[in-house]
Amino acid sequence: MVEVPSDPNTLIQVFGTLEFRFLFDTQGGRAVGPLFAHHGRGQTLSSKQSTCVSAVAWNLPKRVSLYLDDPPEVERQMRLRIVHNPYAETPLPIDVFADPEDEQFGLLDDRWVNLLTGERVFG
Repeated sequence: MVEVPSDPNTLIQVFGTLEFRFLFDTQGGRAVGPLFAHHGRGQTLSSKQSTCVSAVAWNLPKRVSLYLDDPPEVERQMRLRIVHNPYAETPLPIDVFADPEDEQFGLLDDRWVNLLTGERVFG
């Protein structure tokens, strides 16, 4: 079985290779200023392209054991992991998917966060 990564850190790569940037004081030899995430090369979604895409959703089983143990014809309960496109012309409303197990992530004040809990994606 091949597992495709579906964690939020991997899913937001559709906005470009994630880079961590900070200011560096060459005189003092240390980082100064805040560390922030920036989307670098490989952007599929950006302010200049694919603004018609409101969000990217990943369909996941609610219970992993169901996915692995049950035969394929058994219907499984599913949940969504959604990454909202901050550049979307028409954003997907957060309340469209309201299952308690759904996860929704977005860019808020230049930081990727869980939009339902406010928790940062990158600690």
